[in-house]
Amino acid sequence: MGKVGFELEPLVEYALARIKQSEGIFADETALSTLALGAGKAKTAYLWAYVRADRSLGGSDSPNVVYRFEDRQSG
Repeated sequence: MGKVGFELEPLVEYALARIKQSEGIFADETALSTLALGAGKAKTAYLWAYVRADRSLGGSDSPNVVYRFEDRQSG
C-alpha cells in the first residue's frame, strides 16, 4: 500500500490543486483513533475531505474530492 500511495501522489496533488482553483470549496475534518506504533495505545489522527462543488454555485466543473490522512491538526 505504501508503494501505491507513493505512485498516486502526483495524481492526488493535481486533484488538490484543481480543487484549490475552484470557487466552491468545502472541507471536513473527522477525528480518528489510530494505534500509535510502538506505544501500544491509541492516539487521535485526522481525515480531511476537500471537495470541489462548483455546480452548486452555477459552475460547470465536475465535482471532485481528495481525502488526506494527517496525524495532527496543524498544517
